[in-house]
Amino acid sequence: MTGRKRHGIAALALILLSAMLASCGGSGSSSPSTRGGSTPPPSPPSVGRSQRIQAHDTALVVAVSHVDFPLRGSGALLSPGDRAAGVNIAVRNVGQGVYDRSSEGDVHLRTSAGEAEPSFASQGSCATSEIDFLKEVEPGETRSGCVAFDVTRGARPVAVRFEPEGRAAQGRSWIVKR
Repeated sequence: MTGRKRHGIAALALILLSAMLASCGGSGSSSPSTRGGSTPPPSPPSVGRSQRIQAHDTALVVAVSHVDFPLRGSGALLSPGDRAAGVNIAVRNVGQGVYDRSSEGDVHLRTSAGEAEPSFASQGSCATSEIDFLKEVEPGETRSGCVAFDVTRGARPVAVRFEPEGRAAQGRSWIVKR
């Protein structure tokens, strides 16, 4: 065999090998973070952590400090057999605008049975106040309070969600650990 034929065969073998590797997807990636061009959303933090949330006219740092369940001595208006839960939350306005909302519209509690309804609590640490603690939160100001919920019989709290101005797309969640 001449040198010329050997070089031709080697070149042909190299071309075939390259074609085989390309058809196997050797340069592609199959990691979940790159499929479809996006990364999966991070898992929500546990209750006790703070998260920065963009509201319409300002920015907030929201911390769910704890969830009291069952919430005792609240005088909460509940359906028969249900138990009350109290979501304790702090909101710090770190933006330039005033945040003016209702805690019952922005704070949500998901239970093992679905979404819990806010409840009026007449007394105790989670008593519903006449003036909502999220009313007119000025830049640089921090407000904290508690929102009572009616948890269906047999259910338990699993997550808290804060949706600024009731806008789900800007909302953030926290996991309630047992």
